[in-house]
Amino acid sequence: MRWLILTIVTFLGCTHEQSPPQLSAVPSGKKAGVVRVAGPVAAYGVLSHLAKTFMDRHRNHTIVVESPLGTNGAHKALKAGLLEAVVTIEAGEASKGRVFAQSQMVFALGPGIEERRFDDESLKAVFNPDSSNWSSGVARRYVKRSIHDPLNEIVLRYSPGLNKESLGSVLPRPNMSRHDVVALARRVANERGAFSLALEGNLKLFGIPVWTGTLPTALRTVSFVIYGDQGDPTLGLFIKYILGPQGQSSISELGFQTVSP
Repeated sequence: MRWLILTIVTFLGCTHEQSPPQLSAVPSGKKAGVVRVAGPVAAYGVLSHLAKTFMDRHRNHTIVVESPLGTNGAHKALKAGLLEAVVTIEAGEASKGRVFAQSQMVFALGPGIEERRFDDESLKAVFNPDSSNWSSGVARRYVKRSIHDPLNEIVLRYSPGLNKESLGSVLPRPNMSRHDVVALARRVANERGAFSLALEGNLKLFGIPVWTGTLPTALRTVSFVIYGDQGDPTLGLFIKYILGPQGQSSISELGFQTVSP
């Protein structure tokens, strides 16, 4: 039953433009020493690795990394008791939660693209529907998962003049697993004129050989933020671990930026 409800919440998280019905109260099935956590696909790799290294050191505690969820759906699952923690990707100051890692957000650029730096004006030009080619003359194609992917949401929030329509059409994504953190970058690396948003940390973590372009300052650094009841002994211990020397060392080794606790 819990998996059925979590599937429904996943759907809601991907389509949160609509007003979904109120989630009914359900038993959480919470077990002592177990924390269920979910976040967007871009956080899945680093979160899974941190959960594993934590459990290697704390045998009596379990961190279950659930299938990726959109930010809205994950918070609904947390409120409904289906999760004990949620990880989000945010730009700017996090008003709540604990920041445990950061990464540069970049454009992953396919063959045939000469541009390497993008300011606010060139970013608008990239998404201008009246201009369909790069400066090299190669046709420009933006590859994305969903308009509600947190990376897309950050671009829309911090880029003046852009809107959902500006981001263009979605290229077909056959058999793209929701767990494949760098599926877009892999596709972009082999497709002329294609580009996508990516996290530099994920490109390093999975060794994706792709050109990158820097973004405007307001979009450049994003944070991984964890939310949940830190009074939960296992969650509190996990947060202490990922903010401590061992967790931060793992984060650095994976290719992400560390933070001060």
